[in-house]
Amino acid sequence: MNTEIELKLDLPPEAIDRVRKHPLVRAHRQGRAAVRTLRNVYFDTGEGLLRHNNISVRVRHSGRQRLLCIKARNTRPGSSCGGVLNRSEWEHEICGDHPQPEILRATGLPLFTALDAPLD
Repeated sequence: MNTEIELKLDLPPEAIDRVRKHPLVRAHRQGRAAVRTLRNVYFDTGEGLLRHNNISVRVRHSGRQRLLCIKARNTRPGSSCGGVLNRSEWEHEICGDHPQPEILRATGLPLFTALDAPLD
């Protein structure tokens, strides 16, 4: 399990170049950016059980590779501040296009051990 800290910025398109050129951003860039086309398919129960529990499950299609990603937002006080999210994350390369229940259960998240509803 990894912990992801995500910062989302909402800015007009004309400001993107200024952000990229900012000294702090430039100091953390490694090499040149690569452009790839990715297809992300998100899953949940029909009732939105995952969303209501701050969990997301997606399968990312990148060429022939399939990557299952599970993210669970930490809901304890202080785990989110000013648009910065702190969440647990699991990633597994899979063979199919749908989440595999045994991988979901292996996260140890209680919701997945008791999940009876299919993910669509």
